[in-house]
Amino acid sequence: MSVFLDGAAEKTTVRTDEDIVKLSVTVSKADRAALKVADKKAFQKLEEKASKGIDIKLDYFDATTMADIASDTGFSGVQTNLKALTRHLNEHQLDDVFKVPDEMVHDATKGCSIPATAAGVLDLRVDYSVIPIDLLKNWAEYVRKYGPDYMVENLVWSEKAVLESCEKRLKIKINEQLDKIPPLQRGGPVAFKIMMTYVLSTSMEALRALIVKLGVLKLTDFDGENVIQACTFIENLSIMLRDNDMTPKDFDESVHTVFKDCSCPDFVKFVEALASNMKFGIKDYETSEYLALFESEYTTKISAGKWPAKSTKTGKNASFGAFKEGGRDLSKTLCLNCMEAGHMVKDCTKAIDREAIAKNKTIIFRNSDTRRTAGGGRNSGNNDDSKKIVNPRRVPPGPNEPKEKKFGDKNLKWCGKCGIWTYHSTDEHKTKAELEEEKSSKSEGANASTSGLSYAGATALNF
Repeated sequence: MSVFLDGAAEKTTVRTDEDIVKLSVTVSKADRAALKVADKKAFQKLEEKASKGIDIKLDYFDATTMADIASDTGFSGVQTNLKALTRHLNEHQLDDVFKVPDEMVHDATKGCSIPATAAGVLDLRVDYSVIPIDLLKNWAEYVRKYGPDYMVENLVWSEKAVLESCEKRLKIKINEQLDKIPPLQRGGPVAFKIMMTYVLSTSMEALRALIVKLGVLKLTDFDGENVIQACTFIENLSIMLRDNDMTPKDFDESVHTVFKDCSCPDFVKFVEALASNMKFGIKDYETSEYLALFESEYTTKISAGKWPAKSTKTGKNASFGAFKEGGRDLSKTLCLNCMEAGHMVKDCTKAIDREAIAKNKTIIFRNSDTRRTAGGGRNSGNNDDSKKIVNPRRVPPGPNEPKEKKFGDKNLKWCGKCGIWTYHSTDEHKTKAELEEEKSSKSEGANASTSGLSYAGATALNF
């Protein structure tokens, strides 16, 4: 085994996640105090690097950015940029202040709120929609008064990192809100919550406009019928609607319709088979799961040269042009960074995203059993559950635990049929047929609600 480890013996015990993080950073957070004394300039450089933020900036939405379905800096790029910001916080060990207690209680002796005895832990970067800002203010004050020195530094550094990861107009909006908050209660988590309020928490009108867009969207609206771009747009839309409790009942059916409008007959059959399995209860998929299957089938067709749609782009980043480099035909070569054909990663003009490259490798080389499952096959591929981020709203209550629970400022109930904490209990759950019957019983001509996709004349939110 040592031949693969540069001649060194294999460790007798596995490294913990904390040990791995320590090895991946120049100076661990616990060693900052010593560095500050020994080398003040080095400490200042460390602070500057941690506070820098990400290169591609986050912004909030107006009608223009919502309309740009394929924009890297608009709607479809939000989740990618959030992942980049999360990586930055992790790499510089600023992430601890974003893991907050789900309940805090006032302690008269300490003069501030402290984590409740039975409090659980929520990751703000995942659960930003259910964590109230007042809890984050109390958390920041508690950390400043009683936390270790490096966590106080993390509050300050992460606030700068969040602000430096935003476009100028969004940064101004965040600072306007931060200026109203006492210094003791400020920090990265509060700035992040305010940022997400502007970035994703849109008005009912704006979300209705997005639902209207989905109702008329076609795969042919994307250059070269690029399934990767379409899936990115729809997955981000799904997250926005879910976080605002506005997911239409027929969301999945509408998404399937988008992908059926395609010039590749085999891909259309694949989508129809998956949609049929979901409709008749043969196989159920989360939105992200069937979108991943669509991406997998698409990349298979591209690699085999069986995708008939052609890109209108020119240059080396065109999706499907016939490009040659040094005598090699690159027309069927997929870039794992941007998932466009015609060039390789080393020639890609877009920012290199290592996490995206790893994901795209998985999609392209996924076992063919996964694709057969969509059509009703018996194999479902391998899932590494240990790498999934657990959404606290999907964690069921224990046998003796209450079936109602408070998530931030929302009182939710556990529905065993939906498998999530939501606004109805298992007993109150309604089947699709019951919902359709309830919908049809309403008077004709009533205003469209968020359960459908027929919002006529809806307009997007302008900030």
